[in-house]
Amino acid sequence: MTAKKMLGFFVAVMMLLTALTGCTVTKTNVPDSEETTNIDYDIDIGFAVLKFPTKWKDAVRINQEFDGTIGVVEFYGSIGNHAEQLLFTLCFNQDGEIPVGTLVSDGQNIIISADMNELEFDESWSQEEKDNFCAMQEDINYITGYLENNPDFTAY
Repeated sequence: MTAKKMLGFFVAVMMLLTALTGCTVTKTNVPDSEETTNIDYDIDIGFAVLKFPTKWKDAVRINQEFDGTIGVVEFYGSIGNHAEQLLFTLCFNQDGEIPVGTLVSDGQNIIISADMNELEFDESWSQEEKDNFCAMQEDINYITGYLENNPDFTAY
């Protein structure tokens, strides 16, 4: 299967998981050429740099746990007075539910996969809060989009 087909499969799985959590699937925010300043920020994981939208910087907490190239990057979101929730986890050389691809770093293959968390909303959440929270989770596609542009990355 080609890299484009696998990435398409990955996006389809993401849409299914997003639908199962009650989120509305929207197009990943792709910046217009005029809006390219400070649209994302770097997440340095030692052997690679991930990109995530700046608009979520104050709402998303990132936790990294690595031993060399083995580890995870967890993305936790919070909105208003609602409890923080795990949005998703990127797994490096560890088993994750959704295969993403392989990154070559210093001649070493690093297998990347992801785990998506099921988001929980109660009646205290407004529709706008739910939509924003789901958009934070959907922006895993933003990260994988940048990885896809890396010549050392091969999507599954």
